[in-house]
Amino acid sequence: LYTEIRPRSNAGFLLDVIAQCFLSEHSLRILDYGAGSGKLREYLSSHLNISNYDPFNPLFNSLPKEKYDIVFSSEVIEHVPN
Repeated sequence: LYTEIRPRSNAGFLLDVIAQCFLSEHSLRILDYGAGSGKLREYLSSHLNISNYDPFNPLFNSLPKEKYDIVFSSEVIEHVPN
């Protein structure tokens, strides 16, 4: 589930929500908080402006300083100690 199925499913879900709730989805800045392997961004980068953050992945562990319109987080809360 982690490597392909969940990111692909989340990408479809996120695209549907954005299409139904926002008029101009291409100008939205989105952060995938808890990005894991970064697959969600791979699936969505041609459609949306999306960035990754994941403290457990050295590729994405720099805490972003930008502001985002949407912060997407899936399967993350159970890993936060505080």
